[in-house]
Amino acid sequence: MRYFMLKLMDSDYWFYFNYARELAKIPRKSCIGSQFNHQIAVWGLLIMYGYSDDVLLKAAIIHDLFEDGPRVGFTDFERIKEIGTDGADVFDLVHEVTINCSTTGAKEAKADFLLRIMIHGSERAKILKLADRLANIGDLAFPNLDPNFVNRYLDETTEFIVPYSSDINNDMAKELLILCKLNFLLLKRRSG
Repeated sequence: MRYFMLKLMDSDYWFYFNYARELAKIPRKSCIGSQFNHQIAVWGLLIMYGYSDDVLLKAAIIHDLFEDGPRVGFTDFERIKEIGTDGADVFDLVHEVTINCSTTGAKEAKADFLLRIMIHGSERAKILKLADRLANIGDLAFPNLDPNFVNRYLDETTEFIVPYSSDINNDMAKELLILCKLNFLLLKRRSG
């Protein structure tokens, strides 16, 4: 960890943190805090699980920027390509884990999006999506959430993420499965 903190102090990570700060203006849909908190949670999970790939970690810091940035007026995505020597790779990874929109503005179906990443995505995209989903599932225990949303999100996770997760990272897969089961139990208690 000490090595990583020293690496942060002398790197272009700070540019990514600045971009992620744009998302602090957006409250989380599923819990307390902002989208910025979520970006950092995903980054932290990756570090906790032993990942040190700079492209993966930098992409984690801004992984929702392409989708949510326009909501706060951020659209200068091309600048990401100019950050350091791996900016273009970070840009490509964030783009890969962003839901596609057609020229008419129609979004890619969520099931298609998740399966595209989990089956056909790059190794980095699969790892990032798994960490993202793990962070999101960890937030579902908040009692203020709509039970229909929680149920739908858990069903989506068990159908489209869990079956592929152990091939990506077995330890993350175990944690995801435990959190899904726990949230299903909490949901059952709330409804009944």
